[in-house]
Amino acid sequence: MNVKKNPLRDGSACGLEPIHIPGCVQPHGALLAVLSDSGVITHASANLDVILGRAAETVIGLPLADVLGDEARQTICNPASANGMKLEQVYVLRGPDGGTLHLRAHQSGRYLCLDMEPVRREPGQSPPVIMLQSLLEVFVGATSRDEICAIAVDGLKSIAGYDRVMAYRFCENGDGEVIAEAREPHLEPYLGLRYPASDIPPPARRLYQRHRVGVICDTSYDPVALLAHPTLSDAEPVDLTRSSLRSVSPIHREYLRNMQVAASMSVAVVSGQKLWGLLLCHHGSPRVAAPDLRSVADMIGQYVALRLADLEAAEIDAGRVADLHATADLLTAPMPLPEAFTAAETPLLRMVDAAGVVVRLSGENFHFGKHPRAAAEGALELMLSYSHGEIVAVDDLSRRYPELARSAAELSGALLMPLSHGHEDAIIWLRPEKASTVRWAGNPAKPGVIDPATGRLSPRKSFVPWIETVTGRSSPWSKSDLELAQQLRLVVQAEMARRARKDLRHMEVDLEQRVVDLERVKADLEAQKLELIATATELCLARDAAEAASSAKSDFLAMMSHEIRTPMTSMTGMLSLLRDTPLNEEQKQLAEVARSSAAALLAVINDILDFSKLEAGRLLPEAINFNLERLTGEVSSLLDAAASDKGPRAVVSLDNDIPKWLCGDPNRIRQILLNLANNAIKFAEKGSVRIAVSHRVGPDDGIELRVEVIDEGPGIAPDVQARLFSPFTQADSSVSRKYGGTGLGLAICKQLCLMMGGTIGVDSAPGCGSTFWFTVRCAQGFEPQAPAVAPGMAATSHSLKILVAEDNALIQKLISKLLAKAGHQAEIVANGALAVAAVERQRYDLVLMDMQMPELDGLSAARKIRQSGGPMREVPIIALTGNALVGQRESCLAAGMNDYLSKPFEPEQLYAAIDRLAGAWRAAVA
Repeated sequence: MNVKKNPLRDGSACGLEPIHIPGCVQPHGALLAVLSDSGVITHASANLDVILGRAAETVIGLPLADVLGDEARQTICNPASANGMKLEQVYVLRGPDGGTLHLRAHQSGRYLCLDMEPVRREPGQSPPVIMLQSLLEVFVGATSRDEICAIAVDGLKSIAGYDRVMAYRFCENGDGEVIAEAREPHLEPYLGLRYPASDIPPPARRLYQRHRVGVICDTSYDPVALLAHPTLSDAEPVDLTRSSLRSVSPIHREYLRNMQVAASMSVAVVSGQKLWGLLLCHHGSPRVAAPDLRSVADMIGQYVALRLADLEAAEIDAGRVADLHATADLLTAPMPLPEAFTAAETPLLRMVDAAGVVVRLSGENFHFGKHPRAAAEGALELMLSYSHGEIVAVDDLSRRYPELARSAAELSGALLMPLSHGHEDAIIWLRPEKASTVRWAGNPAKPGVIDPATGRLSPRKSFVPWIETVTGRSSPWSKSDLELAQQLRLVVQAEMARRARKDLRHMEVDLEQRVVDLERVKADLEAQKLELIATATELCLARDAAEAASSAKSDFLAMMSHEIRTPMTSMTGMLSLLRDTPLNEEQKQLAEVARSSAAALLAVINDILDFSKLEAGRLLPEAINFNLERLTGEVSSLLDAAASDKGPRAVVSLDNDIPKWLCGDPNRIRQILLNLANNAIKFAEKGSVRIAVSHRVGPDDGIELRVEVIDEGPGIAPDVQARLFSPFTQADSSVSRKYGGTGLGLAICKQLCLMMGGTIGVDSAPGCGSTFWFTVRCAQGFEPQAPAVAPGMAATSHSLKILVAEDNALIQKLISKLLAKAGHQAEIVANGALAVAAVERQRYDLVLMDMQMPELDGLSAARKIRQSGGPMREVPIIALTGNALVGQRESCLAAGMNDYLSKPFEPEQLYAAIDRLAGAWRAAVA
């Protein structure tokens, strides 16, 4: 909840008033403002004709010399200086009535302002400066603040002739108190009265520091407007901070009238950069303070400030200094610091007149004297949080920190002395509450009222003494308390530094010994380092050898893949063509045996290549929408087609609530399921093989499939189960002899399951059959839309002209026959360079590109075709390669090819790829 302040209670309304630029002056004098660089008059007060005998409107815009004369202009505009600083100039003129005019010049931004006042002195009155000499002699014997202030108010009353003169001191919280007074007998005394800070708001205090003497000759005066030149003057009013004629806030004048004051003079007492207080002069009737009187009053104020500063410097009495020295002597004695502070308890407390003290060293608190411990430690923490390493004194802890209010009677004042920046070592002195009675000049909670008719703010009208009992405060900490604390801090910091240096010397000795020990350890480490370097060298050589072996293995597999797959392509292709020719039964059986043998050999090659891809980490799962029921049905059909007449049949069961469509890698799921089911059929020999598919939904709505392949075979011993999923491992050597295989199938299945976020395992016992199971993670899928068939996509729609780049004569012959069988025309070239030349020479519907050819390989040829500028640069290219290792497909696509077929391939695969690409190409260029 935002709480808005009442401007009448805190005086903020007065604090916002721009009193330095009132735009008007008091009527007992006139003001001119001149441009400093040109000497042209830009402003004049409307009463100039009364003071100078010339109307303001007639002088604005004229050079100053034309109005005051050249001699006055020279004196005023070229001031004397002292130590490089320009001095304010005073000049005397003859007024229109023959009297004397006092001119005072002062700078205000780009303007030179001239205060003009008629010189008035009552008959028989002595010059103020002569009376000042006698007063200064009286000051010499003063030895206290109260005595100095009493002399000042008595002397100033005698010199200035005001009814009442007061010494008004500002308290630490901004309030003011009358501490000395000289008055006429009939006046009510103000001595001891306190006034709230809002009576003299911050803007007024700042003005007092810049212009130490202010006068009001008549609190009921009508302000005189300051007229300005329409073009030469600034838009902003002239700053009249340093003008003796500056018009005063109407609120302040009403405030004085409410106090029955008709005229006033205020003299600032400024000590250093701080406004200590004021010498206030009040009079019951209008009264003009002449310029020489104001100068004398200013000198009295400055003299009082100097004497008060001297007294404050001498305020530390000898007894407290002795306590400081006693404390310092104990702290520097040869004993631990906590014991030293314990011994110094009495002088430590007496030094600043404290009831208790808490000393924190290295995070531990030591309490001395009388105080509430928990509250004292709370005050220590709170004040440390904002001290920033500086000494801080407060006399109203409970008001600043409500959490300490319960302990206010015993703890209201605290003087915190941090011992170092950035650390929590500190000393905090504590004082109890000291209730006091304050006599206010009127109720401080009601500094003003608002007239309901006009809305105008008026100051309070009653100054009847208002008594307040102040609690929750201790006796205030004096400047001497702070200075003694600062001196003790220097002592403690020096002692802590000395002890730290001593400890450091001991540490240096220990360190030197440790250096000797470390040198010995270093020598041992150097010997170990040499051994490690030798070991690292051996390991690097072994690593290089392993990398070379791995590279050689990859190169060997690539070469073997090509060398084996190329003849396999011609073998399987020719057998496919042979099956389509008229054959008798015996010939059909022989052809089928040859086809089965080729398929078995291809399965071995595929296992080796899959294992190579998985080892390289280059095989990634696909995300394809698939129908699980259709996939298991296809697997069942393949198993039934491969099974012998008397062998077991596969039976598939699916959970009823399994989603029909899933998203995952159906090809790899099919590969795993076929491997496990083929093994089950192969080893069971009788009975049935059941395939059971279940699922569960994960927390992320993903689906985990669990597939179980259950057979009634001989079962597997536990020791064999432990190594089943390792590469090149079978149950025993007889398995390989009886059933064949590489021993890679289950290892590949395991890696594929892990790749798809699942796992694989087996539950079996000898004589009890086996259950091989695996899990994979899928997502919810959807039924894909059937793609629209573009014109020219069917194989029988058009006869295509196809360029075949192949260096193997058998593959050339096979592809030519396969293309001719499909009704296409084939043109054969033996290397990539001839393929590029052929494409540049004539139009083709499609290019079949072998990868490994002399002169220019397939990848380079594809790049050249794509980089050419001819019409055939976008012709579809299908890669044909016997290298089916990791990254081959990606390399082909990166070179600009459109598709990839690994040798050997089925004729249907070739036809499908040709139909898909060439049909779209013909439609695009038609």
